[in-house]
Amino acid sequence: MSLVQDAPEPVAVAGEAIVRVVRAGVTAAEVAAARGLVPAAPAILGHEFVGVVERVEAAAGRERDQALVGQRVVGSIEVACGKCDLCRRGLSNHCRDLGLIGLAGRNGCLAERVAVPVRSLAALPAAVSDDAGVFALGAAAALHAAQLVRLEGRGYITVLGDNVAALLAAQAMAKLNASVRIVGSDPTCFTRAEKWGIKHRGIDDVGRRHDQDVVVDCTGTSAGMDIALRLVRPRGTVIVGATTAPVWETTSGLDLGLVPRHEVEIVGARGGRVADGVAAIVEARFDVVGLITRRVKLSEGVAALRAAGEAGQIKVVIEV
Repeated sequence: MSLVQDAPEPVAVAGEAIVRVVRAGVTAAEVAAARGLVPAAPAILGHEFVGVVERVEAAAGRERDQALVGQRVVGSIEVACGKCDLCRRGLSNHCRDLGLIGLAGRNGCLAERVAVPVRSLAALPAAVSDDAGVFALGAAAALHAAQLVRLEGRGYITVLGDNVAALLAAQAMAKLNASVRIVGSDPTCFTRAEKWGIKHRGIDDVGRRHDQDVVVDCTGTSAGMDIALRLVRPRGTVIVGATTAPVWETTSGLDLGLVPRHEVEIVGARGGRVADGVAAIVEARFDVVGLITRRVKLSEGVAALRAAGEAGQIKVVIEV
């Protein structure tokens, strides 16, 4: 990974906007890409941004999109074709030719400007700060995960992970069930959980007794998944993901035999509507600004990627 001073300006085709980036979040996806764990990652990483629309290349019949010029926006990571059978069935986030901004097929937002399809953008109300807007995608993913299974009335719910995805998922789910707890090893995350009145336990202090009704694995590792399968009760549910982008680090020790043995239901969770994340932040359903642990300038982007992979860093934000 390196800093490029003279990268070409992004080019927008019909239906796309050029967005001037003012804030960008660094996620586990960018860290994984920098480590070579994301195959064929684009030249420019990054998918969480707040920016201002500088111009729009309107598609035929979409001249009203010009109203976005000058507005602050956030955007979805997903770029769907809109034509395949899955898109036509309303499953555009599973498009057969899905592009991911900053991860697959599309340059990202760790730059001064980025090209984004207009349909992927959501306006950011004046009441939402640039810092809070960076979390719109993460909030959307947490809300989406919370809606995939019934949480009300479930006895024990564990969110597993030491990252912003786990903290957002715990906030979303705690509003539906007071039994939610965070399990991990980072005291920084525990401090935030205490602030919100959410229970927490150290990973080494939790027995693997197969007694949790729902386990949400936000670790992004097979080792974390193995722990989740040892926490969940027979016929319980494991939600894998609750993140904005698919990132998975493979390690040894995952015993998938536990799935049929205990008849565990596994549910994948990724993404969500960015507009829903914006609305939730407007309604103060998430405490997000306090999750920023480091700020850097775009010229320090390489250092930002390194810092985001360090213990104790919940959210690194790049100011452009």
